[in-house]
Amino acid sequence: MAANNGVRFNNYSEKISQKVVVKINFLLLILASVAIWLWSDALTVEVPFLVPYLPEGWRLGSYLVLMKGLSTSSLLLLPLFLKKGITPACVSCFSLGFLFSISICFLWNKKLPPSSGFFSDGLSLGFLANAFCLMGLDSVRMTLVYMFASSMFSESFMTAVLIGDACGGLFASGISYAQGYKQFFKSVEKEAHENSFMSSFATNSTSTPVESKHPDDYAPSLSTDYAFGPSVALVLLAVLYFTCFAALLMLIYLNRVHQKPRLSYDTIPSEEGTQVDETSPLHSGDRNSDEAINEDGHVIQVHDSKRMESEAELRIVRSVQEVSVVKWYYRDMYSEKHKHLLWFTWFTASGSVFTLMPAFHSFSTLPYGQRCFMLAVSFWSLSFPLTAIVAHFARLRKAVSLCICLVFHIAVCGLLISVASQSPHPPFMDTKWAEPIMILLWVLQGSSGFFLFCTASYCLREMDEEAVKWGSIAAQVGDVVGSFLSFTLVNFSHIFVEA
Repeated sequence: MAANNGVRFNNYSEKISQKVVVKINFLLLILASVAIWLWSDALTVEVPFLVPYLPEGWRLGSYLVLMKGLSTSSLLLLPLFLKKGITPACVSCFSLGFLFSISICFLWNKKLPPSSGFFSDGLSLGFLANAFCLMGLDSVRMTLVYMFASSMFSESFMTAVLIGDACGGLFASGISYAQGYKQFFKSVEKEAHENSFMSSFATNSTSTPVESKHPDDYAPSLSTDYAFGPSVALVLLAVLYFTCFAALLMLIYLNRVHQKPRLSYDTIPSEEGTQVDETSPLHSGDRNSDEAINEDGHVIQVHDSKRMESEAELRIVRSVQEVSVVKWYYRDMYSEKHKHLLWFTWFTASGSVFTLMPAFHSFSTLPYGQRCFMLAVSFWSLSFPLTAIVAHFARLRKAVSLCICLVFHIAVCGLLISVASQSPHPPFMDTKWAEPIMILLWVLQGSSGFFLFCTASYCLREMDEEAVKWGSIAAQVGDVVGSFLSFTLVNFSHIFVEA
């Protein structure tokens, strides 16, 4: 059955057909939205598995966040993508992403030979160049998918985009868990032996300089006992990305056939005076005069069979919408005078979570063992989608609560940087509880920062477009500042030492 707005269901089979069409489109949109930040999340959690193979070693995270900061410039290409419309723009962006997904599978281990300059150990040109392109396309894809969903479907379908976005991080973390499960469940004795080995290796490295090796002869000093290597992981990610692309194409095809794809009702009536959308059965043009809506926006009570049928339809729509759409309003908690605080929060959270702190993953965790490194990065990434759910329901009702959370997040970041600066001899290396504490600190850093990021974005969206525009600019500036600051500290300050 064609999904037309305002067309009443004449029988039970038509109701079922309509519900099936809505569910299919909802699921396809979720799957297509998984690709929004898929590669940005996946490459970050893949760093622990790439460090033994690439010449950057422990500094690989700083190079990756630098590429991420520079890739924000790809948003300048957005008008070029939108030149022929939102649907062709989405197809073009997904197509380019698929090409670079194939490219990184074959070129991730291609390196430049060592030079006498800054790249004395060589440069992972294949990995970094493809990472730059993939993360840049992620930034563009985020905007295009949101524009596509808002133009193609009703407001309730934006929930599908949010769910898909969160699932991207879950899939990336799941692949990393499957890849490193051998490291996660190794015996305590073996881990202790490797820790002592790394400690002695770190001691020797501080007294005797290590000669630079040719990239082809680069021997990994860390364990590579993975369930499968980086090449297989990248292929799995490319297959997942292609599946998302196929879901987008199917979504476009189905809704072109139906010609009128707005499949759900934008709003539903409520006791709080919610507007009734013109696409709802309560506002349909084919309603009889005895089913009209009064001036207050409420349905006039008419007790006939058609009225009862309409009420049944309304209950179905209300039940679907109340589950799929959740909105929080912050107007009673934050006012115009809090704009600058929210902008600073968005700037700090975005810069610290996405570009500043990932550069210190290796320096703060590898001295405690390779397992600590992998688990810290995996759980840190996993905390983002879970925190997004919490932030959707939990409110910081006062500005002082936001400030307390912001100070806590900055304190955790400072503590982790302090531990990383003492590498390769951080405190409590020989204790059993040091590893879980470091993992917990990274989870607190990621969850508190992403909670602040979500809260600030929700609050600004309830103000006005100007607040959102300048908040988005602040977040992008935070990404760039965080990437350059972390890259400079790791590569030029000589504070962070690799074992």
